[in-house]
Amino acid sequence: HRRPALSRAGMSLDWTTLTDGELATLSVAGREAAFAEIMRRHRQSIFRMVRACVGEADEALDLLQETFVAAHQALPR
Repeated sequence: HRRPALSRAGMSLDWTTLTDGELATLSVAGREAAFAEIMRRHRQSIFRMVRACVGEADEALDLLQETFVAAHQALPR
């Protein structure tokens, strides 16, 4: 089991080194920056897929936001 990479003398996590599962666990524990990293990783690919389905960029952006809100709400609390 590997430990999360720390930066700045152990003050903050290097989110880019963590798996999505690790980030989700940290998000559930209250580290909102972890969920922000999940969104950063996946927003472009999800946006492209949704835009291909709906055609309109504005509608795709709305659906992208709804998708991430639903994903965040689905995390166990």
